[in-house]
Amino acid sequence: MTSKFRGSAKDLGWKFKAAYSASTVKQYEYYMSLLDTQDARIHPWSEKVGIQKWAKCMSGFNRFNVMTSNCAESLNSVNACARQYCVSKVINFCVKEGKNGFK
Repeated sequence: MTSKFRGSAKDLGWKFKAAYSASTVKQYEYYMSLLDTQDARIHPWSEKVGIQKWAKCMSGFNRFNVMTSNCAESLNSVNACARQYCVSKVINFCVKEGKNGFK
């Protein structure tokens, strides 16, 4: 993202996250205007991708085509405590949790 647009990843990241998670069109437009002031190429790029696919407030009622991975988010929440360990321990933890069916 930072190689394509001007600004730091941290600065662009929170604005993109705020824009896609905005619950109203007004909030979405506010955060997109912040992104536009940073780099005018962002808005056309986001429209090319398809705003309806990634912005919550623009998707209507069909939330099945959102560009997110619920599976990845679920795994991240399950293995959050194991991240402090070395890689082999994390893999063992994931295998054990997979066998348990994430109970």
